[in-house]
Amino acid sequence: MKKKWGLFTIPAVAVLIVLFVAPQAFLLIQSLHPHLGPARIGAGWTTANYARIFSDSYYIHTLLRTIWLSLLTTLLCLVLGYPVAYFLARTRTRYRAMITLIVIGPLLITIVVRSLGWIILLSDNGAVNYLLRSLRIIDEPIPFIYNQFGVVVGLVHAFLPMMIIILVGVIQQIDRLLEEAAADLGAGRLETFVRIVIPLSLPGIAAGGVLIFGVASSVYTTTVMLGGGRVLTTPVQIGQEFQMTLNYPIGAALAVVMAVATFGLAVFGMRVSRAKYLETAL
Repeated sequence: MKKKWGLFTIPAVAVLIVLFVAPQAFLLIQSLHPHLGPARIGAGWTTANYARIFSDSYYIHTLLRTIWLSLLTTLLCLVLGYPVAYFLARTRTRYRAMITLIVIGPLLITIVVRSLGWIILLSDNGAVNYLLRSLRIIDEPIPFIYNQFGVVVGLVHAFLPMMIIILVGVIQQIDRLLEEAAADLGAGRLETFVRIVIPLSLPGIAAGGVLIFGVASSVYTTTVMLGGGRVLTTPVQIGQEFQMTLNYPIGAALAVVMAVATFGLAVFGMRVSRAKYLETAL
């Protein structure tokens, strides 16, 4: 019976291989060939592309900037999303469904439209600067976009609902009796939250963090639109290598490095959170 059920996984595995494994394998192979000129790939094998990436400060700084922006986005999504997730998981208000719809609303809008909305709001002549000037808080418009601030705003807005959804599911699984027992033993709300709720929700925090970091580090559209070409991240750099300089081996090598770095940090984060969870459980 188990073997029969196992047959149903074959189509899903095949789709994963075709859509994910095969492209990564193709990029890996392409990254190991020499670059002979624009859109020209040599027939031999070499690791010179990786050596260039890790020896050139231009590529290293771009990779570090990508990791930094992704970590900052993940942290902000966690800090902003956890209180909302806890409220949705514990509230009994009849407006819970409506609040949930408002939270997940941004996921129903394409990333291009969301980015255009932020450009309208945060541009020099946008609503935010207009309001600040009207209140005479500022004299000159503040550059909210076409910099790292604008990119982070767009990324947090895009991925905050994902973090909230993940955390709501995990917090709902925490027995309310544990919080009530802590209160009966004299623990305040803050102490109960810090010593009971947060440790038991670490798996959700880790899952949300890994997901947000992974998608934030691979975003292209938001970075280009809200960064205005001034914020260079690895995905943008990969696009430039494939579309402008036509250096396919370097572009492929950058994609492989980014995938390995993201996967490595994800595994590290999962192991750390699991160790902390087991330590708390014991």
